[in-house]
Amino acid sequence: MWYFGSRKVEIDGYNRLETLSKRKLLRFFSADTNKAQWPGCNDAYRTLYRGFDTNAFYGKDHEKMNSQQKENMVRDRFSSVLAAGLPEAYNQSSEKQISEDENEHDEE
Repeated sequence: MWYFGSRKVEIDGYNRLETLSKRKLLRFFSADTNKAQWPGCNDAYRTLYRGFDTNAFYGKDHEKMNSQQKENMVRDRFSSVLAAGLPEAYNQSSEKQISEDENEHDEE
């Protein structure tokens, strides 16, 4: 995913497109519509997602959590790990996007 994310950030920067927040970048790679342009990214996304989607990740109270809470936990952690592996320029430009992500997260 870091490969795909780094390439996407580089291409978007070259084309002067808005820098996607870490959650939007993750959502971009989860979409089936991007398979043609980014072969393998959807498979990588699903494989890594399954690695986060485990009871051990949710903690001892996993039985008390509903599926939406689990989904949000996985997305938060997954997007943070993805962003951590991207170029420094991405992390600097995406800091301003954090509040947008939090607002979207609250609305979901």
